[in-house]
Amino acid sequence: MKKIAAALGLCFGLSAQAAPQQQKIDVLWDHFAAEVADTEKGLDGVLGVAMLDITSGRTFLLHPDEVFPQASSIKITVLAELYHQAEQGKLKLTDPYVVQASDIVQDSDIMGGLTPGVTTLTIAISPP
Repeated sequence: MKKIAAALGLCFGLSAQAAPQQQKIDVLWDHFAAEVADTEKGLDGVLGVAMLDITSGRTFLLHPDEVFPQASSIKITVLAELYHQAEQGKLKLTDPYVVQASDIVQDSDIMGGLTPGVTTLTIAISPP
């Protein structure tokens, strides 16, 4: 009986320790939400935020159904995936890439200056 009581005491002790940790996490999420709200108030526009805590699955969404033009923000995701693939050894940031006709985007001043099948790029500038 003492072993069961000790085991229950240990479980309750762990549970009691987890509660303050969760409270700290909740406070941080509340602070984050308040900062986002303050930022949104100062904008002349609409702010959209989507955040996922990959350890807990908890999400924060602000205007999740609003459609936003991607513009340059998509570059962040592409860059993160490139670095991820480089870490996995799937590519090297210094590997050459020959521009293909399918890469050319209509009305893009930058892409319009490249020649498919001729222009060779690297993902990142190699160090000197």
